[in-house]
Amino acid sequence: MSACRLSPPLWRLLSSNLPADGEVEAICSDPLLHREVKHAAPYLKALAQGVGDEGVGRALQPLVVVFGVGDAATTKAFWRVYYEALRDIPAEALGAAVRDYTLQADAQWFPKPGPLRALALKHAEPLYKAAYRAKRAADSLPRKPIQRISGEQVRELAVLLGGKPKGIPA
Repeated sequence: MSACRLSPPLWRLLSSNLPADGEVEAICSDPLLHREVKHAAPYLKALAQGVGDEGVGRALQPLVVVFGVGDAATTKAFWRVYYEALRDIPAEALGAAVRDYTLQADAQWFPKPGPLRALALKHAEPLYKAAYRAKRAADSLPRKPIQRISGEQVRELAVLLGGKPKGIPA
């Protein structure tokens, strides 16, 4: 994430492959992470927005220079296909896809919109996931952190309640 400075613990929870419910709960249970996500959520939402037609044109400009597109690029119909395929992709993801494409050993021609979209979606997925989880966590109330107790404390509580703890060695 280029301009967004999130703490590593928050980014791990926002972008992990674990189920969202557990990760959002972990964020809400940590007062520092919950405060951080409240500030970061609007930025992440903006970061996950599509680039629009102008953004597609800016992102593809290096490919036009390097690979050329010929006379077809002078028609609105040519560019409309790219705009329709790529306008909903976040700028950061589309930029990463352009870089990925130019670094491919077999890249000789201006890319077709479908393969370029596929490259971009690989980069967009973590942004979409982070924005979704950040919104959920920011919209949730902070939780009290789960307080862990030791086996000794469990034994003491059991004795106080008038019983002998089962399953916990003395």
